[in-house]
Amino acid sequence: MIQKNLKSKIIFLLAVLFVLSSSVYAGTPKFNFLSQDSSSGYVYKANPGDEVANDFILANLDSERSITMSLYTSEIFLEDDQKVLPEDWWNFKPSERIKLDPGEQEDVSFVVNIPRDAEPGEYKLGLRTKLVDYEGRNRGAVTMSTAIGHVFIVDVLPIETVESEGVDYEEDVAKAYNLKDSYRYILDGVFLILVILLIWRVYTLEKIVKGKKKRKK
Repeated sequence: MIQKNLKSKIIFLLAVLFVLSSSVYAGTPKFNFLSQDSSSGYVYKANPGDEVANDFILANLDSERSITMSLYTSEIFLEDDQKVLPEDWWNFKPSERIKLDPGEQEDVSFVVNIPRDAEPGEYKLGLRTKLVDYEGRNRGAVTMSTAIGHVFIVDVLPIETVESEGVDYEEDVAKAYNLKDSYRYILDGVFLILVILLIWRVYTLEKIVKGKKKRKK
């Protein structure tokens, strides 16, 4: 009898805890952290000196309550030969508290400027957002710790350069084009002279023919 009462009390307590926890979690506002361009799969191939950018939307999906979010970067697991994306490459400013009204959205821009002297290889960084607080939250209740994140991989490609001491390729190309233009001008001049000579020849022939006709008369 005692065991039955004990079991029933335990079951009752578990049921109460389940209902309470469900109500707390169900009352947690929903939010989202969306990429406006996920076609690359967050893997960007770029050359040293290039700029890589992606825009995000941080959205409060709750229609009645305001929420407070934190937005931050995080180092993540690195595979072989991967490096952490250096902080001085990106313009993103982490924020401890971002307040969003019901249904409000905020744009977040993440831009990476790759230095010209960057070493080739894959650079990796995590961008995360987390629910910190929300309107009407019971301070004594447990808040579901919800976080959404994205992983960036910037693959810096090696630049193939042809080194030749004392050779200026841009200057050589310019000289080649100038030489080509010079030949064209010469050919145009020769053609013009030939046309003038032809006209002069026709004119002189007409004069000779007219002179002969006058003599016959």
